[in-house]
Amino acid sequence: MAKVSINEKVEIGGITKTVKEWCVENGRSMSTVRCRVERNRLSLADAITKEPTIDNYDKTGNIEHTIDDVTKTLLEWCREYNIPTKTVKSRLAVGWDVKDALTRPVAKKSGKYDKPITAMHKGEEKTLTIPEWAKIHKCCPSKIHARISSFRWSPERAVTTPVKSREKLITAMYDGELRTLNIDGWSNLTGLPRITINKRVSRGGMTYEEAVSTPLLRHRDKMITAVHDGETKSLLVKEWAELLGCLPCYIYNRIANLGWTPEKAVTTPITRIVDRGIVTAEYNGKTYSLSVDDWLKKTGISRQTFNHRLRSGLSVEDAVSKTRYEHHKLQNCAEGV
Repeated sequence: MAKVSINEKVEIGGITKTVKEWCVENGRSMSTVRCRVERNRLSLADAITKEPTIDNYDKTGNIEHTIDDVTKTLLEWCREYNIPTKTVKSRLAVGWDVKDALTRPVAKKSGKYDKPITAMHKGEEKTLTIPEWAKIHKCCPSKIHARISSFRWSPERAVTTPVKSREKLITAMYDGELRTLNIDGWSNLTGLPRITINKRVSRGGMTYEEAVSTPLLRHRDKMITAVHDGETKSLLVKEWAELLGCLPCYIYNRIANLGWTPEKAVTTPITRIVDRGIVTAEYNGKTYSLSVDDWLKKTGISRQTFNHRLRSGLSVEDAVSKTRYEHHKLQNCAEGV
């Protein structure tokens, strides 16, 4: 049905006017007229002229209505016919008869999973809903619905194509015994997270057998070989931290967050940050003896920049007193540029 236009000509009682003019004359809104025509299938003339059943209907439902010589309030009628009051009020507002508004059944909204699908299963034709088909294939109904709505499969193909199982069985050696388990079983047995096993296969190029049988090597369990005091040593991170006189987290941070090589991380000495000590340095041609906090306030250098300069290898004096240009010049000289 074509949409009602405000400039459409309508003849009522032998007089022809536009819809807009008739609405103004009869006190109707265009939305009410369109609703009566499109939803209630009224003619355009009836949609404009027909008075609503309730002229002044309130939200309490206490208005009385008489049906078959029986008078009750709207709420009482709705309880008797077991129909929502909101539905009845909406019907009355667009011109329905009271009895029709109460007795006509409410159209049930069909859910996206309620539509029956007919297909062949094991040589037998079956007509089932999506949840029933999902129970046969032992999968989630949303998977079948996604095949139809997102992947544009036909309903028959969506319910007859078997769902691939994610439970891949992997056979590998563990403690001298050959075992066959799914990924979750291997994860529980070896302590390897499921995501680690999948990443080893997808990104690391391992087979599933290698991915579940290779133990998880963490930084704290990793042996690092480097030269210390002219001697080559292979030690754990914890042991290197004892030699440097720092916590192991300093070395972990250098490797994981700063991108240092393990050899550089364990051979570069830790620069201590002195917060309360007095630092003597030259600034703008004058020599000052200030605390680190006072230096940062005087030079306008942020704490983050100060810490970054120390990690780059500058002394505390240079870190608090050098301008940005002088800092880059010192850094380039240190790198041999």
